[in-house]
Amino acid sequence: MRLAARAVPSAHTQPDAPPEPAVLTRTGTRLYLLAVFSLVISVIDVPFLGVSLSAPLLGLVMLEIFFRPRYKFGRMRQTAILWGILFLIMLGLVQLIASAQHEIPTLDALRPLIQWVFWIVSLLVVVYVGREARLLKQTVILFGIGIMVTAGLRLFESARAGDFSATFAPRINSQNNYGILFSMFAVYTLYLFIAVRKSARLPVLIGIALTFSALIINGSRSSWLAVTVGVFTLSLVYVLSYPRLIPLYVAGLIAGGIFLAILSPYLPSQFQNIFEERIETFEDLDSDKSFLIRQLMIDKGLQVFSENPLFGVGLGRFTQTSVPLVLPPRLRYADEAYFNRKPPHNSYIALLSETGLAATLPYAALFITAVVLGLRAAIRCVRHALYLGAFAYASLIGMSVHLFTLTGLTGTAPWVVYGLMIALIYYARDLPAQAPPAAPQPNKAAFSAYAPSPTNGRSAPFMPSVPPNPYRSADPSTGKPR
Repeated sequence: MRLAARAVPSAHTQPDAPPEPAVLTRTGTRLYLLAVFSLVISVIDVPFLGVSLSAPLLGLVMLEIFFRPRYKFGRMRQTAILWGILFLIMLGLVQLIASAQHEIPTLDALRPLIQWVFWIVSLLVVVYVGREARLLKQTVILFGIGIMVTAGLRLFESARAGDFSATFAPRINSQNNYGILFSMFAVYTLYLFIAVRKSARLPVLIGIALTFSALIINGSRSSWLAVTVGVFTLSLVYVLSYPRLIPLYVAGLIAGGIFLAILSPYLPSQFQNIFEERIETFEDLDSDKSFLIRQLMIDKGLQVFSENPLFGVGLGRFTQTSVPLVLPPRLRYADEAYFNRKPPHNSYIALLSETGLAATLPYAALFITAVVLGLRAAIRCVRHALYLGAFAYASLIGMSVHLFTLTGLTGTAPWVVYGLMIALIYYARDLPAQAPPAAPQPNKAAFSAYAPSPTNGRSAPFMPSVPPNPYRSADPSTGKPR
């Protein structure tokens, strides 16, 4: 997926041009921020549609964008819009062919397609909103706050039941759902620590400790791996942004390893038991039932794809499709029909088997764009002191790792993560290749003129203001922002 390049205006062009207007109205902004927060909490689903509350909220924001755009979204983000339209057309074609082949009732065929429309609309809304730095920053701050609340819910469930073991089955969200939320958003708690004022850092530090405690107690090995890879990616982006930090980075890795080795004997017994129980499963994967089921579902998905390579078997029909399965001895407690009804446990295999190459190729274009160009965008953002770019990229990589072991693309959150990364790719292209030698600190007047604060010009602890991008210029003939 190739994004159309835009000319980068000089930092000195039109120095007296008025700041760009907000990309959303006040009502639209509130709906958007409510959608972002509810996305991370993930406790309310819309009946019949089977989507989270955040999806229709973002749909309402899209209505405002469609009827009252604040900038030329269709022209400036043309590639992203065309991709979204192409992807939905391919999904519609897949569902049309599946309906004809399997005689699926119209309502059952339309429901998953409507869900995908909501998810792609969510991606495009975030791409649109990403033109405004203030909303970008508020988005990732709400990600951090939201995952702390989610961690509190997870700890509350275990405390209420008196069971902190890895086998405990939470009720508000499933273990897998908690796990993928941690994989996507736990890294943003670290961003909160550098984004808030010093007076607010102590409660943020407590929130970080609670979040990572809930991550450990939840016992999802995939989320442990995904968050670890995400934190490693975060530090790697910083090192690539400032190569002179490489010796410090290596020293930090060594010091961190020594610290964990010293700290591990003093961890609470619940943590030690969870670690020992989960790590022991890696020693003999051939006898680990969870691993064997996932491997079996990958084999099934590849068989389904080989039989329907172009258009797959239809959206959501993986569990309704049966193929011959070779069951290992550990899984012979049930027959093939039982395992054919199991979910795929792998997002990429699920998409490949259900939609074939028709939708998998456009998705692959999006994925490669987000990973490859996203790294370059994250580095450029960090060099211009927009540190959220590194955290967004770390979130993307952590999520991508976890999606290998979970059917997670059928939800709003992953598409918001993709949308945020694409938005940052566009935003980074407005920045010059080289960061200014010394970025001047904006005064209070500049902040209050762009984002009036109810705290009399000062940033609220969890909502620091952000000045407009100084590298965008106004049209000299009209005085309006381009």
